[in-house]
Amino acid sequence: MLIEIRRLKLNLGAFAVLRDVNLTLQEGQIYGLLGPNGAGKSTTISAITGLRAPTAGSVRVLGLDPAADAIQLHRRIGVLAEQAGFYDWMSADDYLRWVASLYLISLDKVETARLLGRVGLEAQRQAPIATYSSGMRQRLGLARALINQPELLILDEPTNGLDPRGRREIHDVLLDMSTNHGVGILLCTHLLDDVDRLCTRIGIIAQGQTLLEGSIADLLSAQRTAQCAIGCA
Repeated sequence: MLIEIRRLKLNLGAFAVLRDVNLTLQEGQIYGLLGPNGAGKSTTISAITGLRAPTAGSVRVLGLDPAADAIQLHRRIGVLAEQAGFYDWMSADDYLRWVASLYLISLDKVETARLLGRVGLEAQRQAPIATYSSGMRQRLGLARALINQPELLILDEPTNGLDPRGRREIHDVLLDMSTNHGVGILLCTHLLDDVDRLCTRIGIIAQGQTLLEGSIADLLSAQRTAQCAIGCA
């Protein structure tokens, strides 16, 4: 199990942000974490990545306690935040090699070209990041998340700012990683196209609670059963 969250509660001061969140993600799955703004999705990600410790309940990621083993955990996961920051004066090539050095990974220009080509940025690899559009920044953020060949990817709105063609290209990268490399992907998105094409499992949260969790196939089957029962009543 890559992620296992049970009865997670998390308070910020006196306010209960998360009241009862449950989530399980296995190798090769793409999990869609869905819910309205303010539902607790970003706080859940903070707990998964070890940025905030639970008030109650349990969080295990790659068998580790994120709050206690954050450094070890971050060597094995890749994260794309919704607002990804960059050094705008750098080129994408220089930026990725600098980030790789933080992981004690040495990337040469051939390797950065391959990584940037994977997300559709090879032609712009020497341009200053300051000249990048929001969609290009999303692509660079994904490339950054892939540097350490993660076992688990945590992506917050990864296709923001991309046109339909760009979204499909990123979809293809994520599907390849999950299907052919066994990478688990936790995906926060508001785009139904992302969910429809990518996700094999979803969890819906609202007001800090998990309302629904399961595979797409199981949830659709349950919906059809309920509709049949109502229609036959």
